[in-house]
Amino acid sequence: MQSGTSERLYTLAMSEQEPFKTRLIFQRDVPSEHVHGEAGERLQYLRAENEKRGLSEEEMEEITRILTDHLGMPGVVEVPDLEMLGVTDFENFVSRFGSIHSDAEAAYDALFFLEAISLRMLTLDFLLRAYIVHRTKQPITSKVTFGQLIGKAKGQGFRQSVAAELESFNTRRNEVIHNYLLGQGSYQDLGDAYRDADHLFELVLETIDLPPFVAK
Repeated sequence: MQSGTSERLYTLAMSEQEPFKTRLIFQRDVPSEHVHGEAGERLQYLRAENEKRGLSEEEMEEITRILTDHLGMPGVVEVPDLEMLGVTDFENFVSRFGSIHSDAEAAYDALFFLEAISLRMLTLDFLLRAYIVHRTKQPITSKVTFGQLIGKAKGQGFRQSVAAELESFNTRRNEVIHNYLLGQGSYQDLGDAYRDADHLFELVLETIDLPPFVAK
């Protein structure tokens, strides 16, 4: 069992400005001091402004360019096709998705391990759906299970090693829940299964290769 949460590689990029606030965007967490010169100073300024007022799409795209130049990969990515994923109330969705990690951690800290591991699975479920819909350009029904999503993702070229980790997490999640019900395991086993999967969100987000954010 890991002793604590893993370092967050991405954060949800949110803004109160229209129409950006209805777009689901992730920003790579690269310390500003790792970007040198004027670009680093500009990145630090934009992030400070984001904390105070939120950024325009053009300013967020500027962060994308700065981080891409220094990382060799998109520094800000977007989950496309939200309507095809079944999202109808964008603001509520982004708000809820933005808090789901902290909600899961709060549940874990309060020893509500079943709630914590369920919230974790929801985030992974959504990322897999985003990957499949973006690849196929076809909607996917809510009735498709997490295990079935992993299979569909593999069919679209999802990295096999990451799929194996997701399958292992899903198998363990099911086992600890059922074992607890049957009296064959402890409640702490659910907490351990949650904690040991700390790295999966970041890993899957890296793997699904979302497109870079572009101002509209």
